[in-house]
Amino acid sequence: MTGRRCPERWHDLPACGIPHAGHEPDACEAPAGFDNGDTMSTAIRIVQGRFGRLELLSMDTALALHARGQLHLLLPVAGAGGAVDVRGQRYPLAPGQAVLMNAWEPHAYRPPAGQQRQLLLALYAEPGWLAAAGLPPAVRWGRACVALPPGLRVLAERLATLMAQHEGMDEAALQAGLAVLLETLLAHQPLPQGHAGFGVVRRACDARIRKAIDYLRSHVGAELDMDTVAAEACLSRAHFFKLFRQSMHLTPALYVNALRIDAAIAGLGAGGRALRQLSDDLGFNAQSHFSRFFREHCGVSPSQYRQAVERLPACDVAAAQRAPVAHVPAGADWRAAR
Repeated sequence: MTGRRCPERWHDLPACGIPHAGHEPDACEAPAGFDNGDTMSTAIRIVQGRFGRLELLSMDTALALHARGQLHLLLPVAGAGGAVDVRGQRYPLAPGQAVLMNAWEPHAYRPPAGQQRQLLLALYAEPGWLAAAGLPPAVRWGRACVALPPGLRVLAERLATLMAQHEGMDEAALQAGLAVLLETLLAHQPLPQGHAGFGVVRRACDARIRKAIDYLRSHVGAELDMDTVAAEACLSRAHFFKLFRQSMHLTPALYVNALRIDAAIAGLGAGGRALRQLSDDLGFNAQSHFSRFFREHCGVSPSQYRQAVERLPACDVAAAQRAPVAHVPAGADWRAAR
């Protein structure tokens, strides 16, 4: 990948007690509101923008096995002992490391033992923004856990501090910082096995599975019968499940759950609909079922997510995957952040 130039402004993100990029920092000091004695995961701040989502979460509960349609990474900010199950292994969330998940890659968060809490910075990068920012729009991480170079540790801590301060967000500076973070991580990644370049996310190449996916995406919230979905794809039920897993590397059920979560997140961020209405639109028999499902997959309740989320100007979450954004303007060389 060729280097890209990013603006100086990301250097102006507030420091987390670390003045120099060459310093080896410890984990960022926890912000106000992070109490290791609490007993419920909380969302401290969630920012939705054209880039996707950035979340600062205080976690102490496990999440169900799930997948997301975005390139995803988790950065520990404070606390230790949590882990992520992905690719058949458990990777610790330790200071100075990042755990990386590909789009549609099943994974599950495991909290620290003994009801301890861990402060995490989570990024979900939309393919449309990746392409417009000059990054590969559909890449696969070559490995699931990496050590952050010192400069990126500083940048990650500055991002966490900015999120914790609950002040206005400079979208251009934020996007520049996120672009630096992702491109530097990608430059340090080994190529996925079997790929000659940065690996493209495995799209469903079989036309029958593409047809099934189109059907699932157009029926989010409907009461789905997998026999009907298989028939839409002109496949038997058994062959449909086998071919779907071979093509997408997850089960149809996990894929449907991911679509419902994405729709819920978009609806909560947009506002305007009561939780009961959103629950009905997503096909849940009761609002309590929707709340339990959302908490099992996101760690917090829908009502708390809505309270914590803010949308940057001109953010259209539903169109984020297809709406391009301006390229990051020229400025300081991104390699300086390594």
